[in-house]
This record gives sequence, C-alpha cells and structure tokens, in this order.
Amino acid sequence: MQPDSYKQYISSLAILFVSLFVGLPIWWKTTEVYRSPLPYEEIRHLAQEQVPRTITLRISLLVIGEKDDSAATIIISELSQRLRVRQVSHGGLQLEIKFATDVLRLSPGDRNLIRQAKQSNSTNDFLHWANSLLSSSHGHYIILVDHRDGKEPTAYVGCHRVALVEGRRDDPSTVAMVKSVVESVYGDPQPLQRVLSNIGQLHEKVDADNMRQMKASQGYQISFTLINPNPAELEASWDIEAATEEILLPFLQHPGVASLGNFTVSSQVFFYTDVKFQASPGVSQNGSQSFRVFTTQLPVMISSVESKLGSQVSQLPSINFLVYLPRKAEHPLFIVDPGDAKSPREGFLVPQWGGVVIYNAHPEPVSGAGHASLSVKMGRLMPVFIEQLAALLGVPLKVPTIAGVEFSSSNVGVTDWQLDLLLTAKLVEGVSMATSSLISLVELLDKVKNMVIRDRIRDEVVSSVGDIQQCHRNLKEGNISSAYWNARSAVLSSEAAFFDPSILALLYFPDDQKYAIYIPLFLPISIPIVLSSLTALKWVIRLLKPEKAKSE
Repeated sequence: MQPDSYKQYISSLAILFVSLFVGLPIWWKTTEVYRSPLPYEEIRHLAQEQVPRTITLRISLLVIGEKDDSAATIIISELSQRLRVRQVSHGGLQLEIKFATDVLRLSPGDRNLIRQAKQSNSTNDFLHWANSLLSSSHGHYIILVDHRDGKEPTAYVGCHRVALVEGRRDDPSTVAMVKSVVESVYGDPQPLQRVLSNIGQLHEKVDADNMRQMKASQGYQISFTLINPNPAELEASWDIEAATEEILLPFLQHPGVASLGNFTVSSQVFFYTDVKFQASPGVSQNGSQSFRVFTTQLPVMISSVESKLGSQVSQLPSINFLVYLPRKAEHPLFIVDPGDAKSPREGFLVPQWGGVVIYNAHPEPVSGAGHASLSVKMGRLMPVFIEQLAALLGVPLKVPTIAGVEFSSSNVGVTDWQLDLLLTAKLVEGVSMATSSLISLVELLDKVKNMVIRDRIRDEVVSSVGDIQQCHRNLKEGNISSAYWNARSAVLSSEAAFFDPSILALLYFPDDQKYAIYIPLFLPISIPIVLSSLTALKWVIRLLKPEKAKSE
C-alpha cells in the first residue's frame, strides 16, 4: 500500500468523524430555534371557560334606628331565601350572577349618626352622605331599611351604591322591595346579556346598543369642532375650554369613566366649510317656516368634513363632536326621518364615530356691522355631548322601571351603579378577548414549529394567564373592582404577546423552502465526503480481513 493512499484514507475518515461529531452538532445547535416554554395546558384549560362562570355581588343591609342587628338578620334571612341565582346565557356561553348577603355592622355612634342624618336631610342628601360614611365599592352595595308603619314600601336608589327602602315592619312586601332593587338595579343582567351576544356572534338581530359603542381601547381622542359655513354673516364664538373644565371633566374624571381609558380633548373651528346636504323647506311645530334635512343625507354630511377633522394625528380612536351653525337662508334647520317628518330634532349620534348638533340660533345683524354676533351657549350643548359620549362608551343610561322605586340623578350625568354594570360587562368581554388571543397564539405556535418564542413573549403570556385566573377568583369572591383591573391587564399582556414583531408567521420559511436553501448548500459538500468515506471504510474492511485469516 502506498503511503499516500494510507494518508488519504485516514484523512477521509477524519473528515467524516469531524463532520458527524463536531460539525453537525455545532450546526444543529447554532441553527436551533429558541422556544421559551409556555403554559400550554393552562391556556387550553382557559379555552373551556371563555367567560367567567360566576359573578358574585355583595349586599349589606342595615335597619335604621335599631339598637342591634336582630331586625336586619330577619330581613337578610328572608332575602337570602328569595334571591335566586340569575342565569345569563347565549349560545354555548353561560355565566351566573350570585348574591352574597350580610348584615352591615356599625358601632352605636355610627348608628345614631345615620338615624339623625335621615331625620334632618332630604332623601338625596342623606343617600349621598351615607355613601361617604359607609364603605361601598364596585360589586358591594348597601341597602338601608327604614321601618315606617302604615306606609306602602318605597325605595330610593342613590347615585352611588346606597339605596333606601321604607316600609312596614315584618311586612313581606318590604323584603320584596329590597329584592327588586337588588335584582333589577344592581344585578341587572342586560349588559352581560349583550356582551355574551357579541362574544358568541350568534344573535339573529343586531343590537343597536352594541353597534353604536366604540371598540375597547387604552384611550380615546375626543375632538370638538365648530363649523361656521359663512362667517361673513355670522361671527360666532364659543368658550369650549371653560365648558370642558366645568362640565366635561367631572364626567371624564369619574373613577368609573376614567377606568375605561385615557381621554385627551381637543377643539377646533372650521370656517367656510362646505357641508354637502340639501335642506328642504318645511313647517315647524309652531307653524313657522323651517328647513329640514333627512337622515338619509347625514352620511354625506359626515363624509364631507371627516377628512378635515385631523383625527389621523392620534393613534387613539377618535370620538368627534360637531356643532353646525346653519346659514341664515336655511335657519332654523332640523333633522327628520323620511317616515316621521313630524318629529324633528337638532342632534344625532353616529355609531362608533361621534355626534352632531345643529345649533339653531341666528340673531339679527348688529346695526352698521353687516353681520350678526353669536356666543354659543355651551351649557346647552355639553350635556347633549355627554349623553352621546356615554352612549358611545356603552354606559347604560336608562334606568329600569320599577313600581315604587325612585332614582337619584348624578351631577356628572351617570351614576356609580350604572358604571358598575358597564365595567362588569367590560371585564367579561376583556376575559374573553384575552383568552381568545392566547388560544390563537398557541394555535399559531403549534402550526409554525420553527417560530422563535422569546422570553418577553413567555413573560407576557404567563402574566396574562395569571391575571385571567385571578380575575375568575376575584369574581367568585365578589371583588369585582380588582377583577376588572385583572381583566384589563390580561388583555394588554395577551395583545403584547400576540402582536410581538417576532410572532409574525411571514418571517418564517415553510419546510419546503428550507430544504430548497439547505440542499444546494450541503449537497456539494456531502457527496465528496460520503464517497471518500465509503472508500476509506472499504479499505478498513480489507485491512482487517488478512489479520483475521492469519489468526485462523
């Protein structure tokens, strides 16, 4: 055997050894896709509970003027027997509203304060004062019972979370009134029913309230715009800053409204803006001449000014409120339905967009000036916009009609218990959104096996799963305020994980394309190594055979 051949065979075997036991492991390790472990089993378990199964409302009761809790204990016992678990379901989704009742225990001094305050204040003032004394929260409501002999039971629902029920002692109708307030006011299932309808997407008829609501977001951009089509004949001004400070901000700074997101407010004035609609002459209700625009022309009106509103400068969803000053030739101007021309109105709501108010006020021109001056009365406009804003945010402003029950109004336009109904529905929707995002993420990762799962994605997923689980526990225990923030945090974490730039499936090649890349790279290298290795192995076999023959 030639020495050169010997060296060639040894070199071939050495190359094969280095390729198999050094090169291949290094290549495998350096091209390995890093996939941080995720809680797959917990996510699949959450998929079976897309919405919370149980929501517990806590009801505390106190009888005014009693020295001990014996009377309250009797009412609580009867109330617990009458209250039933309320089932809310739609399609395959179902949840329960349960009520946990207890006696509100106070010191003798606080009992005397409540009795004296009830005697010396009006009902509304008393309920407002009682809310500041007693500790109520989202999901925890307080019923004060005042026994009045010879009086039919009546109830007064305050603008916070305290209600007063007056009725005869040991009268079943008094307990029935308490039950009506608890079930029909604080435990109203309608907002939850609409949410389940949205989640399931099985409703045959589209709900108008759901259609008009803005999509959930971390914040909203509120824009007020005054449109003056002809400033030459009408010089208009408005004190939007003062109206925002005095009327709008108390509504936006309400804890319930503020928890819906961050709000930013801006304003602008448009001059000589052509609003494209045709006003037709008509007769107003008092018999004078007026002009009208049909609701079918409103989309054209919105489209003509929408491009000029500048809503694209903010990444937040925009809520637009327009104030239109009609020209003198079309004043007064009203909005009418084609089939109901006898019911004119000055404002309308645009679902998931905003609202428009036609401001019908056109004073006579100032002598010698050639034009009229107008100061827009914001006290007239801002309550309308707050009502439209509440409808866009989904706040249930309608109060239930219950015989013998009166409702207190709120200075900010919405009550605490109404916002509680909205936030409870929002947290159920949030749990469903977060769960759906996590399920979609798991399905995507199972489909694309070579997708990188970074540690930050794992942390967001683990945080979202933990928040959802904690939300379920808080709802069962009646801590609905904490459950709402759990649900909101879960949504933010799940969206951060799902929309992470590294999760984009288009960044990863399918398997056939990977083969198309690797084969031209490794095939020219591997063929010579394989052929020379086969030759070297044959040489080793021949080398071993003579040794075996000699040994025999």
